[in-house]
Amino acid sequence: RLLVIEASCDLSRTLSLSHRIGRLFNAEDELEGSPAVTLLLNGFWKDHFAGDKEVIGRTITIDGVSHEIIGVLPDKAVLDDEVQLWIPFRGDPTSRDSFFLNGLGRLSDGVTIAQAQGDLERIQQGLISEGVATEEATPIVVDLRERMLGDIRTGSFVVWGAVAILLLIACTNIASLMLAKSEVRKREFGIRAAIGAGRGSIIRQLLTESLILALIGGAIGFLLGIWGVSAIESSFPLDLPAWVDLRADPGVMLFSFGVCIAASLLFGLLPALRTTRGRASTLLIKGSDRLSPVTGTRRLMRAFVSIEVALTFGLLVTAALLIQAFRNLGNVDPGFEPEGILAFMIDLPESSYPEGPQIGAFHESFLERLGSLPGVESAAAATSIPMRGHDGFFFVPENAPPLERGAADPVTLVRFVTLDYAETIGIRLVSGRFLNEEDRLSVVVNETFARYHWGEEDPIGRRIVMRGSTEPVLEVVGLARDVKHYGLEEEMRPGLYVRMAVRPDRNSFFLMKTSVDPSSLASAVRETVSSLDPALPVYRLTTMREILDDSLSFRKTYSVLIGIFALISFILALGGVYGVISYVVSQRTREIGIRIALGASRAGVIRLIMLQGAWMILIGCGLGIGLTLLASGALSSLMFGMGATDPLTIAGVVLLLVVVALPANLFPARRASGVAPSTALSTD
Repeated sequence: RLLVIEASCDLSRTLSLSHRIGRLFNAEDELEGSPAVTLLLNGFWKDHFAGDKEVIGRTITIDGVSHEIIGVLPDKAVLDDEVQLWIPFRGDPTSRDSFFLNGLGRLSDGVTIAQAQGDLERIQQGLISEGVATEEATPIVVDLRERMLGDIRTGSFVVWGAVAILLLIACTNIASLMLAKSEVRKREFGIRAAIGAGRGSIIRQLLTESLILALIGGAIGFLLGIWGVSAIESSFPLDLPAWVDLRADPGVMLFSFGVCIAASLLFGLLPALRTTRGRASTLLIKGSDRLSPVTGTRRLMRAFVSIEVALTFGLLVTAALLIQAFRNLGNVDPGFEPEGILAFMIDLPESSYPEGPQIGAFHESFLERLGSLPGVESAAAATSIPMRGHDGFFFVPENAPPLERGAADPVTLVRFVTLDYAETIGIRLVSGRFLNEEDRLSVVVNETFARYHWGEEDPIGRRIVMRGSTEPVLEVVGLARDVKHYGLEEEMRPGLYVRMAVRPDRNSFFLMKTSVDPSSLASAVRETVSSLDPALPVYRLTTMREILDDSLSFRKTYSVLIGIFALISFILALGGVYGVISYVVSQRTREIGIRIALGASRAGVIRLIMLQGAWMILIGCGLGIGLTLLASGALSSLMFGMGATDPLTIAGVVLLLVVVALPANLFPARRASGVAPSTALSTD
């Protein structure tokens, strides 16, 4: 089976595509009666023709029709991962049955999406007045990248933000360490200055040291990044478009090293400037700052730690909220039973199954054979199943007044199903019954459909018609629970079920409810299909549990990633707190010795050091709460079933930081309290 796009000749120009070999479609190719031609996607050309440039002029049979190969499209022509071929579009785009078409356009320079939307609405009004179009649907203009990536973009921005925050935390941590190291080397720099070294040369030396460390760390990090991407792809398979490339190409490498260099220069410059400030004679004085109560360097280092704690606080809160939101989604009732159900698709070619009776006969025979397989409890077919496919129409109650202009009129999801569908997938009825053999003009509606049209009234026995028509009149015989057809996070739209016998569909999903592992029946399914028609391929074979899990795969991926980043930032913040307190204690050794000599207790010294560390943590938590409140709007769309400023989560993170970070102050505090006065007073 090959997925084929029917494309107008303008599509390649709109997408700025050129051909690798051969030519593209022209207007003559779209005319009825013109020779059947096709364009190959680059991947298909390489896989099936080994990149043979002599492929032009050869033929390939599509649904029993021979098509001449006229060209090969480049890799960037991939709009759908499964598309292998393009054929010319020869239908009527103005037909009422053309809702299956997708239109693409390139905006002129300076034109906005809103302006394009207004243009299309004006065009549509002109077509309505000419009787070519109807008011059943309104054109909607969306950005193509946004349409293809959807929620992936939002999650990607959150991950990008987490990476940026983690980089800032690492940089502030390293800046603190470099500042401490530079303060220790003041005398060395004083000697260098005394023998003629200029301030600029000393700053260059410090920046060179920072740069070397950054490049070594960047190289290790780049290798870890390549490994990490491979681990993510293998652990969390994502349904990304083919043009979303996760490989670490030279551009990614240059960007990564550029960030390393910029970070080393930016965060290494401040310590270098502070360390080399002042005269050489001042830098040569031993212990010149050890008796000062709080130097500017210490203030700056404590500020760095508070910033680290604030950024870590924000990441921890975000990670905790996303993980809770993911758990909330996992507890959502999908409206069907996903366990023990095998799903797959079969596409019946028009050349072999031209009319409804042939399609219906195949479905009946095939479902009967599936139901007789060992371990199969029931089997059914449908035009779309939860989280796969969409077929929409507009319905209104019989004799409903005309819709007011501008009023909401949501499209109704229509699922043409066989009689055992509800039993197979586990749909629950609220009232009435499901479809049976006698039903041809009967439907089962979902709760959203009933609520939209009749409020809380009982819909059983009500009659509906398609908008703009008076026939056929459909009677509601059952009310079914809503099914999360578009995903667990999405609200269900109005929907209804109709017997597939009313409109047999060549391209159908098949479901099997099993008492055994559903994936173990894959080979039996293929053999059963082959026994009926050896030319039919089975595709998209999976389980309903896998479909449900796949719908959450990207959310799971970025939730886990941000959780990992939050853990790393937490460890870095603890290291920063410990490092700064240790440095401050080492610089105050003489002061502490004097305090002890004057009668200060060991417990008092420990309290003094611990209090300083506690202030850094609490100030950081306060700043973190502010950052969380500022970011709540951007994160609100990702928080399912909870707010982006959940008080319990914020309080829990504050408690975690205080309880875990304060002990990091205890070790240097205990070490300081054990210093003998004689030793402290003799220290440089």
